[in-house]
Amino acid sequence: MRFGHLSRGKGEIIANLIKNFILDVPVSVLAIALTIFLLSQFNWVGQFSIAKDGVVEPNIYAIVAMIFGYLLFPIIAFALRGKKK
Repeated sequence: MRFGHLSRGKGEIIANLIKNFILDVPVSVLAIALTIFLLSQFNWVGQFSIAKDGVVEPNIYAIVAMIFGYLLFPIIAFALRGKKK
């Protein structure tokens, strides 16, 4: 197939792609570094625990919601998407 035409139904192929080093490398490295910094500053214990009468207990609802939202729901959505076709 020629450039510019549809290829396997996934969209057009860009014939003359212009690469920009400033956007490709430093911005990506900065994004990764900022993500790592923000994850390290987050209060993980406070997010997933509850203080009751001076005792810190796990927040079961927050833990279950995180497991469902980040693991189970995407797996279920992916499985159901495959059944639609």
